[in-house]
Amino acid sequence: MTAPSLQMLHSFDHGAALAHYEQSIARIEARFGASHPSLAGLHSSAAGELCQLGRYAAAISRAEQAIALSNLAGNFGEIFDEAHRVLARARARVFP
Repeated sequence: MTAPSLQMLHSFDHGAALAHYEQSIARIEARFGASHPSLAGLHSSAAGELCQLGRYAAAISRAEQAIALSNLAGNFGEIFDEAHRVLARARARVFP
């Protein structure tokens, strides 16, 4: 990779991404309720951003929410797997 490519790679705004996920979660919860299955992916993505920001305890909570919603929906696909990966990464930081 060239230097500008590396700069672009590291200039991603995780805080802005987290804010976007938070807004989306709030809209879906307001419209459909807190147990709507589509929230699993958003909670998983928010957990990933929280990990990137070093907020591991919050990431654990969000990943657990994503897993619980996936279980409720009977969806054990990619979102379920990603939530488990984020959960493991966050737990490794909190409980080394």
